[in-house]
Amino acid sequence: MRTLTALLSLLLAIVPHLSANNGQNDEESSVTSGWNGSHAFIQSTDGNFEVGFGGRVHLDFRAYSADFTPDPTFVLRRARLEIDGTLYKFFEFKVQPEFTDEGSTLLRDGYINIHPKDSIQVTAGQFKAPFS
Repeated sequence: MRTLTALLSLLLAIVPHLSANNGQNDEESSVTSGWNGSHAFIQSTDGNFEVGFGGRVHLDFRAYSADFTPDPTFVLRRARLEIDGTLYKFFEFKVQPEFTDEGSTLLRDGYINIHPKDSIQVTAGQFKAPFS
């Protein structure tokens, strides 16, 4: 947790220096939104910022037709909201909580990935390690 806090602090210290307009006018740095076929997104036209929204819900319904059976039930098995994005093309993040526990929320994925080059990446947080 301390590592993630340190990385977020570093990101917050770097972002104001990167956010200078670099000679661009406001029309070139506008925001667009839409649907890319799999999830909703908001992004800047220059490609420096992108945030995607998604999620999943799994439901379970049980009904019986015989006599002396339990009542029909409807259960919310899984409900996850996902927010992921890119900042300045070098910082990626993802947050995916699960809301099916009563009284608490589990964090399934929550990480930040810093990659100044494709061959150099540092990822910190809670995530499922890639397997191939």
